[in-house]
Amino acid sequence: MTSRWTCAFSTVAAVISGETSQSWLEALAEYVLSPEAIGALALNVTAAGLAFAGAWWLVRRQLRHDRDLFREQLTAARESRRAEIRRLAAYRLGESLIGAADEWYGMSPAEAYERLGKTGFTERIRATPGADAISDARDRAEHELDLDDTLTRVWRLKLVWWDAAQTHRNDPRVTALAGSAQRSVMFDLVDQQFTEYDGLVRDLGVQLMRWDGEGDLPSIPASAIPKVPADRFAEMSLSVLDGILTRRQERLEKQRAKKATDPHS
Repeated sequence: MTSRWTCAFSTVAAVISGETSQSWLEALAEYVLSPEAIGALALNVTAAGLAFAGAWWLVRRQLRHDRDLFREQLTAARESRRAEIRRLAAYRLGESLIGAADEWYGMSPAEAYERLGKTGFTERIRATPGADAISDARDRAEHELDLDDTLTRVWRLKLVWWDAAQTHRNDPRVTALAGSAQRSVMFDLVDQQFTEYDGLVRDLGVQLMRWDGEGDLPSIPASAIPKVPADRFAEMSLSVLDGILTRRQERLEKQRAKKATDPHS
């Protein structure tokens, strides 16, 4: 290769000194077409191609990594926003349920007795403590949170028990009592089941307010909801009323017996 370069330089020197240009062009062409030059060119082209291919592979790998990372970040951001939306919806629902449960807890026997006197299908439903609030919460839960049917089941239990209690408001044994005693007996009759039902609703409300929006939505365990056929509520409520009146009569008899033995008590 050194001799070839020497030849090329000699040719250039000849041109500069005035010799014909044909001879150095021929020498240059002879060098370019020589096996050594072609081999060197091929080697350089191959090396450049490999370097380019390697660089392109690295670039594509980095782009793929960046794209996957962006997709993961986007998915995580969407899930985070969805969880936050669900958390806020659950919090509002929990507040509504606690308010629905507290409606009965804060009701006096006099107000409960007055509501039990409401007639008409719509009026009876509206008079049922917490029923409207639970109904609204149930509709919102179905649209915003895909909550199961546990709220609907508790709502129906409250309505059926309230309706069963209403049938005993004019029971002769109840109407024979003094006004305050009537109100107290009917309040105890409703409370026999409402305390349990509203306890389930309140517990669910607390769980919903504490939920972070991820995972399964809190619900009322199916095993916790009483499995009583609706057609048995009238019979069951009558049995409860019998028990309330019996215990009341026993208390009165004890008080009379105590007064008879100790007039100063």
